[in-house]
Amino acid sequence: MAMNPFIAQRYKAQSAGIAIVRRILARESFPEGFTTSELYKLASQEPAPADFEPYPLKRPPPPPPLTKKQKYQQPTPPRSYPENPDHPIRSVRFLKEFILPFLAGAKEIAMTRHFTAKTLAAREAGELPKKGTPLTSSQVQWKWKVIPPEARSEAPVPKNMREVFGQEVGVDVDTSHLNNRRLNGRKVKVSREVENMKDYVRYSAERDGLIERLEKDSELTVKLVDSMERSGNKGGLRAVLEKEQLVKQDRSRHGTSIASSDSDEYVKAQVDKIRELVAYKTRVADSGVRTGN
Repeated sequence: MAMNPFIAQRYKAQSAGIAIVRRILARESFPEGFTTSELYKLASQEPAPADFEPYPLKRPPPPPPLTKKQKYQQPTPPRSYPENPDHPIRSVRFLKEFILPFLAGAKEIAMTRHFTAKTLAAREAGELPKKGTPLTSSQVQWKWKVIPPEARSEAPVPKNMREVFGQEVGVDVDTSHLNNRRLNGRKVKVSREVENMKDYVRYSAERDGLIERLEKDSELTVKLVDSMERSGNKGGLRAVLEKEQLVKQDRSRHGTSIASSDSDEYVKAQVDKIRELVAYKTRVADSGVRTGN
């Protein structure tokens, strides 16, 4: 399913716009901070990337001239359209909604409060408003401030969470939204899956240990397969292992066995490699005897 062209263009514009603003912040010092409008003026002067796709919506046609009757009616507000559709930062609204919040979340900029010249002069003259009196826009101004890299707080490292066996099958999961009937059913199902996981963990540990041992002892591997072939492979590897007392007899109610089909095939493949190697060494030795070496 193709992505909506407006959403796709917005993602590309946001990425390119963030890069443009970062270049401006690295180039300009802004000792007194900057407003959104000031930043937009600087950003709109930056060139757009060569492969940037403009805003996909065409510019609407100009409205027709009003008639005498329409002049006395309430005017219809014009449709919203970005001021600079060919630029990644196409409007002040786009800068406010998609660029500045991202940089603020990354701790690269922060909104700070600055007193106006009028307020500073009143403070020097001792004509400050009473405590608790809200300041007006003529007394205080909010501006963005660049946070230097060394002052940016790092993301908190999450504490080591307690490992709970069986989280994969629903252990330690919030079930407060379930009614009693579904809660009882969930408990039975989770308990059954936990028992299966325990059996599989035991099986995996025993299987990996056996495979590691067989890799180191080729004679034992050949011996096991010979026993399997003599018995007609009726009991598989499990019966041979129990007969050779290499593993304990498995009588668990779940029937999880180390000698499953994958381990049988693995042992047979290992023996085939061993036999091929032995046959190769034998051929080399025989050829050496015939040539007199």
